[in-house]
Amino acid sequence: MQMGIGAIRNAALTCMGDKRHLGVHTEMFSDGVVGLIESGVIDNSNKKVSRGRTVNGFAMGSEQLYRFVNDNPEVVFLDIEFVNNPVVSSRTRR
Repeated sequence: MQMGIGAIRNAALTCMGDKRHLGVHTEMFSDGVVGLIESGVIDNSNKKVSRGRTVNGFAMGSEQLYRFVNDNPEVVFLDIEFVNNPVVSSRTRR
């Protein structure tokens, strides 16, 4: 999944509660992702790149979001050139 800023994207995230084993590789980590990780919807278990980890370039959101990502080994902040690299993204199936 790749997310961005705005109410529409966060609303779309709230509709994914019935999904399982989703993975995240996104430029921006936002509040809508936290609940999906905590509920097990996002577990990054099927990713080829950084399996088991939520990959992002930066986070923007609430205090709850910043507490969640702080010292969380399952959330990695990587260089934007890697995160947004289409060659890296193309390794993702489906």
